[in-house]
Amino acid sequence: MATWRLHPLIPMRTLTLLISALLATAAAGCGSSPDLGDVQAQAFTSRLSLIGKGSGAVTGRVIFPSEFTQRSATFYVDQVKFATLPDGRFRVTTIPVGPHEVRVLAAGFEPVSVPVSVRDGNEVAMKPIQLRIARGKVIGRLVDEKGRSATGIAVHLAPFGGATYTDQDGIFLFMGVGPGDLVLGVDDPYFTRQPQRFLLTPDEQRNLGNITVGRAQTSGSGRTAEVAPGGERPR
Repeated sequence: MATWRLHPLIPMRTLTLLISALLATAAAGCGSSPDLGDVQAQAFTSRLSLIGKGSGAVTGRVIFPSEFTQRSATFYVDQVKFATLPDGRFRVTTIPVGPHEVRVLAAGFEPVSVPVSVRDGNEVAMKPIQLRIARGKVIGRLVDEKGRSATGIAVHLAPFGGATYTDQDGIFLFMGVGPGDLVLGVDDPYFTRQPQRFLLTPDEQRNLGNITVGRAQTSGSGRTAEVAPGGERPR
């Protein structure tokens, strides 16, 4: 078996400085503008709709906190949805001239919104968008109109909280929720509820308490209608 030894002509201090320089160079490269030569362009709108109008492009990269979590991310330019490459790079073309907003929504990470101004014939190179781990938490309990636990009920938290089920006590829990305007909804054929909206601040842990759901009953016609807690079944 071969044994590797440090060459006697290379002092340990010199070797340490060389390694430090290499690491610094690699770190600097991570924050530099992304090479977009091999990134396929995604169209914001059709060129037909831009006849007689100016347009430009936007390029950039979405970076997760750790290289081990780096993956493709969903992002929006205004209301148009796109996805980055697995390494986070993106290029969007045929964007009308004027102010726009680039938003990144990734489950478990705080949403990011970056304004960008597009000029005719220009390609805007955005700074890397660094994502931050979301530490918000939303907890609550679903009960029926008699105060009993509503177990095994599917609930979702939009737009970036995901979905889960209530446990045997009717309790649901969402971890890693980012701040913003959230909507809690119930997905169950037997229990229904109007979506509940609320604002979550960064790193907030919100307890929604008991949430009453109405029992959905089927009428003679086979239609399912919501029964408000304590109310009468619609005719």
